[in-house]
Amino acid sequence: LSSATSRNEEVIFLTEALPTPILQLWHTVKDFEGLFREGGLNLPANVVKNAFKSIQDGARGWAKDRFSTKTYYCPDGNNKTFNCPKWQLKNQRVETYIEEGYF
Repeated sequence: LSSATSRNEEVIFLTEALPTPILQLWHTVKDFEGLFREGGLNLPANVVKNAFKSIQDGARGWAKDRFSTKTYYCPDGNNKTFNCPKWQLKNQRVETYIEEGYF
């Protein structure tokens, strides 16, 4: 992560290092925080939220969509599995996890 110039970029780089199938799905900040914890990385409160707020829709290939009362993020927005979070939630319950110690 030596090329990161801020904490936000570090979190974005960490997120982009997750396995590809995870990156192609829609997740909330809370979902990503859970994935990081599963992988052994406990980040301080609001670190992920602040990093994701800094991302503009379409930047770095990310997609951002507001559905219901939550904002969803898809890091590999150019290759997303579902067009929008509504379709993902409607069509199937997607279970994602990463191995303990991933980070």
